Amino acid sequence: SIHDLNFGKYFKAVTSTGKKVMLHVSILVLTTHKNYGTEMSIHEFCCQKLNFSDKDLKKIFHKDLPKTHLSLNDPKLLGDVTFFYKIVDKMLGPLPDSLKNNLSELKNLRNCVCHEEFTINDNDLSAKFGSLKSLCTDIMKDVDVFTSTDSTKFLDTIVNDLNDLLYQSDSADIAKLIESYKHFRDDLVGKLITRGRKELRTSYASLKILNPFNWLKDDKFPEFTVQNVFTVLQLTQSNQKIELSRIIELDKTPNSRFLARVIILSGIFGSGKTSLCRYLVHEWCSYSSDVGGLREYDLLLHINIQWVTSNNLKQFIVEELLPIATRDIKPEDVVHLLQNIKVLFVIDGYDERNDSSRALVKEILTKFTESKIVIASRPEFTLEIKNQVGQHIEVGVLGFDKQCLEEYVEKVMITLEPSECERQARVDSFLAMVAKNKCLQDQLALPLAASLILILWFKDPETASKIQTSTNLYDELFKMFRMKLVSRLLAQSSSHQVQVEKSVNAWYKHVTKLAWKMLLNDTLYLSEEDRNNLMSSAEALGINPIETLSTFLCCQMSESISGTSYSFSFIHNSTVEFMAAEYFASVLSKRSEDELPNRISQNREQEILNELRRSGNLRRFKEMIVYTFGLLPKLDVQGDEASIPVPIIEFLLKILVEELSVSEEEIELWTTLIDESNYDSSVRYAIGATISSNSWWSINESFKPLTNAHIDLLKATFSAPSRLSVDINLKSTREIPNLAQFLKLVAISKKCEVSLHFGRQFNVPEEEEKMDHMVVPLLMADSVIELTGHGGVQAVKSLNVTTKLRFLALRISSLEALSALAEYFRKIYSKRLFSFMIRSNKKTLTDFELFLDIKPNSVPAVDLPRLNFHGRRCVLKFCKIADEQLEWCMNCFLSLGVTFSYVVFFSSDVTYSGINKLLQLKSMGRHKMKAILVLSSYQPTTSEIQSLHSHTTPIVRW
Repeated sequence: SIHDLNFGKYFKAVTSTGKKVMLHVSILVLTTHKNYGTEMSIHEFCCQKLNFSDKDLKKIFHKDLPKTHLSLNDPKLLGDVTFFYKIVDKMLGPLPDSLKNNLSELKNLRNCVCHEEFTINDNDLSAKFGSLKSLCTDIMKDVDVFTSTDSTKFLDTIVNDLNDLLYQSDSADIAKLIESYKHFRDDLVGKLITRGRKELRTSYASLKILNPFNWLKDDKFPEFTVQNVFTVLQLTQSNQKIELSRIIELDKTPNSRFLARVIILSGIFGSGKTSLCRYLVHEWCSYSSDVGGLREYDLLLHINIQWVTSNNLKQFIVEELLPIATRDIKPEDVVHLLQNIKVLFVIDGYDERNDSSRALVKEILTKFTESKIVIASRPEFTLEIKNQVGQHIEVGVLGFDKQCLEEYVEKVMITLEPSECERQARVDSFLAMVAKNKCLQDQLALPLAASLILILWFKDPETASKIQTSTNLYDELFKMFRMKLVSRLLAQSSSHQVQVEKSVNAWYKHVTKLAWKMLLNDTLYLSEEDRNNLMSSAEALGINPIETLSTFLCCQMSESISGTSYSFSFIHNSTVEFMAAEYFASVLSKRSEDELPNRISQNREQEILNELRRSGNLRRFKEMIVYTFGLLPKLDVQGDEASIPVPIIEFLLKILVEELSVSEEEIELWTTLIDESNYDSSVRYAIGATISSNSWWSINESFKPLTNAHIDLLKATFSAPSRLSVDINLKSTREIPNLAQFLKLVAISKKCEVSLHFGRQFNVPEEEEKMDHMVVPLLMADSVIELTGHGGVQAVKSLNVTTKLRFLALRISSLEALSALAEYFRKIYSKRLFSFMIRSNKKTLTDFELFLDIKPNSVPAVDLPRLNFHGRRCVLKFCKIADEQLEWCMNCFLSLGVTFSYVVFFSSDVTYSGINKLLQLKSMGRHKMKAILVLSSYQPTTSEIQSLHSHTTPIVRW
């Protein structure tokens, strides 16, 4: 057929052209090596000049090792594309990233042609030939720059050969090419790709399900599939939004600084990481082009860390991942073959790893240095990955925004309600319920929570509308699950409902205790002993063990060469953490005979801490403690409002800060704890005391999304950190929403030392915005110790009440504000106050910078007020000054009456002649100026520079 002919042409183009280009690049790069001789064999060069051993060469070339005894110029050398790529990659590096990336792409094109469903029409063929020409052109341009050569003639030959082949019509020649392709399909690489794709598609069928709980398959809750309900998530890289379609090719963007092989998907639990991984699998299986670059991969190897039991990559691939595709391949060759094709690893749930899966991931990162690897994890576990891989790209997975949520709800409703009219009514009803509940809106930003709330809403709309926190959500869901289990058990027995409910609740306590144990052991898997104990407990309570297990646990059946195996695990990290929290809350609430009411004895505290310290992964307890705050019972204490006992709160905070190393700056966590406790007064007081004791917060333009959390925390605790640093260089401070409100709340506490630096306001004369609305409350509260910015009259007048200010840098643009500044200096340096501050050991203003942003000659210099500053360092800045305005500047020095240590003229048109005249003025002798710095459009000559540098009082630097 025409498709067969086109395929034959493309196969020849890729294999023949790729070989020629790789060989040409190898020769060009190799000849630049000073120790290379044109008649030297590859083996001689490697062993004699590069100090390779025979073992090193065998490791690189394997079955192609005999070919290394020929030289690159020998016509008998019949290596394929991969052989020549090894020479370029392993022997001749390091190469420029763009050249190496393009060569890798050319090598991988050969393997692309053995994809099972590969068919090419005329339009596709023309486009593919065009892409191949462009790739070859890019390669030759890069290599010419790298080797200082000219490959124009060679490139013309390649392009002409490709054009001849494109329009060739001899079907007999094409038939030979198709025959050679069949031989390629029969070799080990071809078999691995062809069989592997088929096997993976079959095994990945289960990954199309996005249903949060595997038993929700009745008429009300059909299976949610990737194709039906997956909705685009909010993704960011370096605080910039990115498109999902670019996620695999982020290192190929124009602004990319390096080629990163590892992409870390970082997001809190339930943010959509697993859904995103399954979406990538689905798109690859579907040959979709919606995600750029995904179709190029020969195999996509999806690894769910939760189910990994092998710590050996070879064993894992042969026995679990690709047992059928690798049955004719020696196990020791499998990893090597995978290294020679284009593989994409998608590793989900790294935060759930144990010792075995950690070792497996480490082996992948070590051995597959040319492969793209996507790893999904919670943020607190990503550092472990970063330390292993070096260069990487981190993508933040942030869940749904409002638009994405509405789209998701509509997709879910389509799967649940066939009637369009009825469906729209349901969508409107659900979104109206959400609009009335602010707390619910926050929960729905997480795809997992959105799924669970939708499930709960279908079952009980009234309960769903009252959800305030994650603890509320899981508590109601697990109540619903238990009731659903009771219904199924009643249908199988003649027992009374009350009796069955009692048995289910008793059995559920066994599960929560097991969840605590598994959290301590850092695993989601049930051992055979744990599974049997749960089943025995169910049987002892007279309920069906299989029904009971399947409600709360996930059963995974896997086929391997050793037979069929069944594994039970908890469904999601969040479920095991919530159940463990239920057990932990019950333990904390119990009181032994030797304990006072509402207190925990030191012995019991130590027992709990010892258990935690034996755990292999303390960080997993953070979310459990969050749930614990929401589950602990509240008690009345002497007529006050009911609250969690303070000793228990203090113990939990001690675990977070001392054992889990939670920083006082983790604002989101502290706010979440208050929310989960339902605004418990004792919790708010204890957290307020924690953050105000020794915490130091920093706010800058990158903290935009955290500002609301800061505000919520200050409102809830009526406290502030001990130190606050605000450093903002935005055009307007209003670009950070609610910043003014946040600073007012800090001022109210009066316990925080604040450094405020509005750099752009201070340095850019065109910026008219003043900082008064931001800083006046803090100045009036005497909280400011450092201040930089554009000061208006109100801000400058508010300086009068400050006693802690040590550094002040002001841009003054009005005579009125300058007069207010003079009044401030008169007050702080009056004899009586000055001597008092020294005696009382109070810190005084030591550093002062003034940017006099008043148009030259618009105000007579004699009208400027005198500034009585007596600190350590004083700087005066002028902007846009020309030679004829320098005398006005000098008169300003005289009028201000301050001994300025440094004077700066920036963005000016001052010349050497002007500065020289300034230095000759008699009035200069009355100043003890240390230095003049000039940033001017004028470029002084060498002799002028030398003349200026010879001046020592003051020093002049251009």
